[in-house]
Amino acid sequence: MKNVLILFGGRSVEHDISIITGLGALNNIAAIYNPIPVYIDKKGQWWTGEKLKQIKSFQPFDNKKLFKCALNPGSSNMVVYKRFGVKDVPVYCAINCLHGHDGEDGAVAGALQLANIPNTSANVLSDALCMDKTLTKQILSYHKIKTVEYVAFNKTEFKNKKQDLLAQIGEKLGYPCIIKPNALGSSIGVSITKNEWECEKSIETALSFGDEVLVEKYIGNNKELNVAIMQDKEELMVSNIEEVCLNNGLYNFNEKYKDKSIKRIVPANIDSTLQKSIVKTATSAYKILKCDGVVRFDFLYDVQNKKVYLNEVNTIPGSLACYLWKEPQMAYNKLLDKLVQNAIYNHANQNDKKLNFESDVLNNLTQDSFKMVK
Repeated sequence: MKNVLILFGGRSVEHDISIITGLGALNNIAAIYNPIPVYIDKKGQWWTGEKLKQIKSFQPFDNKKLFKCALNPGSSNMVVYKRFGVKDVPVYCAINCLHGHDGEDGAVAGALQLANIPNTSANVLSDALCMDKTLTKQILSYHKIKTVEYVAFNKTEFKNKKQDLLAQIGEKLGYPCIIKPNALGSSIGVSITKNEWECEKSIETALSFGDEVLVEKYIGNNKELNVAIMQDKEELMVSNIEEVCLNNGLYNFNEKYKDKSIKRIVPANIDSTLQKSIVKTATSAYKILKCDGVVRFDFLYDVQNKKVYLNEVNTIPGSLACYLWKEPQMAYNKLLDKLVQNAIYNHANQNDKKLNFESDVLNNLTQDSFKMVK
């Protein structure tokens, strides 16, 4: 069977969630391909080995019987450093299950591109844009797609203009408002603040996870609705729409991954008009942001004012949004196979481009041509 890399872990606060996504992919693709686990530890070192397919290997992480590995630029191979030598492993495709820093921000997409390995997730540009929530909002707003009103700033600006920024938040957004790290997922560092004092403390917490903060207007009486879009060669496929029924108006880390009482309705119980609006907006955003692979779009629906806001874009969603493609639409192994085949299709199109240009620009140069001129 063809070798498919499953990359997970990473130097990110979303490290543990990435392990869940990676093990899910490993266990569901084994009947179709030969999955090779590639675990990136919290220090950024790359490891491979059969025991990485078991959750107990991470409770806690133990690198015994594992091998360091790396991508080999231009070769379509992964290099595995064995005890008595180096082994080249040919790679058919890579499934990127890394969330957050170094994985979802375009870094690994770039490494895979340099290694000439097809990648199931978004390209470098799309990953980088979508990881930056403020840039995403600016691009979507330019294309007349509604996003929640916001104030954004960096660590230096908050340090030097704290009172001005807090005043701006109060005047423009009011309270309560939502504080988020600008380039992070899994709802880590996200909080609702009810007054200026809470706002200041929450901003400080959010800034501990990154250099920029996003403060958003709180939409009361809302529905949180999510949908996934996936490229299938020249077509776009749309998943079921999910409604997340929240207890406190904020889908935080604990509710996402630990609270079993949170109700998720798939497909969402919404009328056809709202459904069409969400699908139309998500497919437009997928194209505008130049996405690839499976991408989850998170919406807020203001029930009182009947307005739909595109809230966030996730280019590598948790568990690759497999729960939104449940049967009878698509089983997880079929979803993974479709992602791989689409990555191969895109890779072939990229390699079909002309990457070399013959010229005689070097012919008349000598070593003296490169001496500094005063």
